[in-house]
Parts: sequence; C-alpha cells; structure tokens
Amino acid sequence: MDLQELVGSWYAENDPKMAGRLVSQENKFSDECYNTRKLDELPFQHYHLYKDEPEKFANQPYFVELDWIHDKLAATDCCHFLEDIALIHIDDLPEHIVILKEVFETHSYALDYDHRQFYGLLRMTMEKRQREGVEVKSTVVQNWMQVIFDPPIPTFYPMNEEFYKISEDKDKKDLSMVEGFDSKTYDLIVRFDTRGKFVATVSTEREEICVWDVTR
Repeated sequence: MDLQELVGSWYAENDPKMAGRLVSQENKFSDECYNTRKLDELPFQHYHLYKDEPEKFANQPYFVELDWIHDKLAATDCCHFLEDIALIHIDDLPEHIVILKEVFETHSYALDYDHRQFYGLLRMTMEKRQREGVEVKSTVVQNWMQVIFDPPIPTFYPMNEEFYKISEDKDKKDLSMVEGFDSKTYDLIVRFDTRGKFVATVSTEREEICVWDVTR
C-alpha cells in the first residue's frame, strides 16, 4: 500500500465508492428528512465523554438550542428526549432542563402528534412559571424568551387573555370562569390527514363528536 492510498486518496478524489463517507452530517437532509441517527445517538455518546462533567453535558446544543430540540422532537418523540434528560445526573437540574422536562412530560401527547406545536407549548409553560412567580435566572432561558414570541415555524398559541384559567384549572368544578369563556372543554382534538382541512373534536361532557371545516 503506497502513501497516497494510506492517507486517503480515494476520499480526496471523491471516488463513488467513498460516497458514504461524504454524506453531510446536518440535523436535516431536507424539509422532511432528518438525520435521525445523529439526533438519537449524539447525546448518549456525549454522556460518556462528559460523564465527570454533568454541567457541561447539560449545556450541549441539543439541550439549549431550540432548533436542535425541535429537530430531535420532529425526528423522534418526547420519550427519546426525556431519556436524554435522564442522563443528566445533577441534584438540582439547570433551569432550562427543568423547563424542557415539564414541557415534554406535560405535553407529550400533543407534541408526539404535531411537533410544530413545540414553540407554542414552550411559551405557555414559561408564561405559567412567570405567573407562579418563578424568575428567569439563566442566560439560556433568557435567549429562549426572545425566540418563543417570534418562532421560526408556524405554531398554535391561544391569544385570548386569561385563557390559562381554563387550560390550567379545567378539572376544578368550583372554578370562577372568566366571562365570555365556555366552561366545557374538549377531551380530544384530532386533525384529519386531508391537507389539514378538517378537524374532529370529542367532548364527553357535551356527549358529542364534531367535525369542523377549518378552511371556512
């Protein structure tokens, strides 16, 4: 074997036989194609690299960069992300990890169904913490605050003032409802796979199933 072959002349020449080694390692290959192996395995590999530095591990891009987090959520699901969080062995978890844990534990059903709601649900979670008097302490969460009000992708967010009084207390029978809101909530909202034109809602309290034409 001569020196050129030893140092990788095939790679330098972009030989077709080496195409596998030339594949880009971005998080996404196209709009709907994600680098699932990278998103799934990288945190576990870093966990072993930073086993003695849990604080450093907790501040890797896949825990602090929202686009990274959204990509992994889109490529996998909430359970995969919660497994990554479980690798962080710190007695008092960093603020941003606590928030992510709450988002994925509380809204796993919605996010596994539609990952595009991540930014809206993150905003609702952070606003809930503010109402409870929890102050933002870390730079990471401060940076998130600048993103969630102008997310990079379309997402749902309830703009009604004091809507949270329904969403947070819907199970309390003695709740004094805000005037103008309906106290009967939906148990399930499902979007049909017909180009997003129809949505079905289920309400056990009303004893009804409805189909809505959302384009009207």
